[in-house]
Amino acid sequence: DAAAMQARLAATAAHEPFWQQLLETQDALELPVIDRTSIAAGAVTGSTYSNVDVAAPAALDESQRLATVLAWLARCADKNEFDIGFGVPADSVGVWAAQVPWRANIDFTRGLNTLAAHCAAQQQDLLRRGGYLRDLVARRPDLRARAVQRDPRVLPVALLLVDQLDDARAEPGSELTIALARVGSASRWFFDAAKLGAAQVAQLQQQWLALTHAAAAAPERALAELPLMDATLQQRVLHDWNAARADGQPQSCVH
Repeated sequence: DAAAMQARLAATAAHEPFWQQLLETQDALELPVIDRTSIAAGAVTGSTYSNVDVAAPAALDESQRLATVLAWLARCADKNEFDIGFGVPADSVGVWAAQVPWRANIDFTRGLNTLAAHCAAQQQDLLRRGGYLRDLVARRPDLRARAVQRDPRVLPVALLLVDQLDDARAEPGSELTIALARVGSASRWFFDAAKLGAAQVAQLQQQWLALTHAAAAAPERALAELPLMDATLQQRVLHDWNAARADGQPQSCVH
């Protein structure tokens, strides 16, 4: 209603310097599996999104599932600090940006539970600040300059929490958007089919599931030690393939 709108506008004005600073110092995480050599800087292309569902271990709570996604992204990109998009409550008239920057800071020496506690506090703080107005980029010269290369309001990788997966969607410009159901273990991955293939996304999901299952089994295990391959794939890559190559090697030097 009108009163709620005014209250949110007041909160938004109070926190606008915080959002401006985040947007101006953005270090967007980019998936290393995407070949960017053929993507021109600032190019705008129509995106066609596909999606595929996958379930995490049922024993994990919301904050733990958030933490597994951040830990997996950090491991994939080999970065401990980065920004991804985080979906915020929508408004009926589109005044607020649909996502805000989530600045991840990952300590690879700590375990899942430590990161989950940090995620819960960070999520609460982001929601308390109420998001920022969509026109902030147009009003700030530094942000307008950044928008020539990429709209800072939409990050390449985004994370959503939704009551129903059917309520989730990817923002135009996103390369990968992961929607997690608030209750249960379901997730839906939206990907730009012009930049990611279905086989690549399936491989990314397998990596996430391998890390997530290992973290669920040992939540205090250091994030740096969690596997990105399940036991079957590890056996194949580390042992079976190496053994096959060894069998094909000559037993003595040939002169």
